[in-house]
Amino acid sequence: MKKIISSVMAAAMVASMSTVAFAAEPTTLMVNDESRLYKEVNGVLYETNNDQQVKPGDKIYVEILSEGYGKITSYDIKNHKVATEWLTGGEVFQKTEIENKKVAEKTGKLKLAKGKTAPYGLKDSYDSLEELTVALNEATKHDENCKLKDCDDATHILPLTEADKANAVKLYTEVYTNDYRYFVAVYTKSSFNVKSTDFVGSVKLIKRTHSNATQVESKVINTVVGYDKTEVTGSYHTFDNANPVLDFSQVDGEIELIIGDMAIFSVNVANQNDIYMGYNTKPDTDILDQNPNANIDFLNFEAKPEFSRIGTMMILSDKEVFVYEKTNTGLKLIKTSYDEDYEAHTFKTRTLSSYVISDSELKFTGETENPSETPAEKPTEKPTEKPNDDKGNPPTGTDNGMMAATLMLILSTVGAATLLKKVK
Repeated sequence: MKKIISSVMAAAMVASMSTVAFAAEPTTLMVNDESRLYKEVNGVLYETNNDQQVKPGDKIYVEILSEGYGKITSYDIKNHKVATEWLTGGEVFQKTEIENKKVAEKTGKLKLAKGKTAPYGLKDSYDSLEELTVALNEATKHDENCKLKDCDDATHILPLTEADKANAVKLYTEVYTNDYRYFVAVYTKSSFNVKSTDFVGSVKLIKRTHSNATQVESKVINTVVGYDKTEVTGSYHTFDNANPVLDFSQVDGEIELIIGDMAIFSVNVANQNDIYMGYNTKPDTDILDQNPNANIDFLNFEAKPEFSRIGTMMILSDKEVFVYEKTNTGLKLIKTSYDEDYEAHTFKTRTLSSYVISDSELKFTGETENPSETPAEKPTEKPTEKPNDDKGNPPTGTDNGMMAATLMLILSTVGAATLLKKVK
């Protein structure tokens, strides 16, 4: 009888352990100093130079390689983590993520751009720029004086000029192959800081089961995080929002900064430090919701740039409009004068803020909550204490395998008892 019960219990234990699977060892992944750097353009990665400047908030992509340069699977990825070490510029580092990205790689081939026609008898595609160059050197054109009957005469057939060749090359575009690969994305922090920061350090991948990180190859990043500065000259400057930092070192006096088709800021910038002028026209949905019948435009200077001297802000608009400054507590109506020559509402300021321009009076209650204030904590119930006789039994964790084993053991015991009755 004991043999029957023991056999049933052993079978139950084996069954409960049968669900345990042993996964294969993940392929070792790495990033080494031969792997290339990429930057994202419209959702696609393109190779870039290691020393190319990176704008704050941009990402640097380092390609992930495998041993033997074989295929990388999602299982390999989830069993690795990223480690970084920064010699300088750690303050601009935000985080790293492993991402699967679309990559554009140059093939060296050229094809005729869409909608273009190949001139001078050229083909629609070439395997390389060298092949296109040879074809251009051999190509000819007719002079402007030839007539239909004598155009084939040798005296009217001329070689291409260098300008002809350059214009022809512009009609062709590079051919890229597109595929998806895994990368370490190094995130940099968004910033309105006008100063650039040296960003030097290493990125490496480590197996989650390995504690010794020194044996893993790493990629050295040696770049600069910051904005390319625009050198301002002359008495006026049309601001390009793509390059938000202005250098006024070449201006000694008054200048008009033209901000799209919305505003002009006239100010004396003698001895003015570099300044971040980035702006957006993003609508405030709360203001729109509270004023559904108004036509409203928005002009938001992201860093609220402050100049050394007071200047004149000119909001280009019709005379019958209202100009507000947006604050945390609501809208503040700005007292303006209307300049007929500029067709603009003008006012004096040193700091450029967030402005709301409307064809009718607005209401806006501002922020309803102060994020810095936290509500009073609710009283919590005192936890029930366990009796003293329970203190000798510390809590234990229970996983699915143990639960399955226990259930099988119970079922097996019941089955054994039934079998025992039948034997009797």
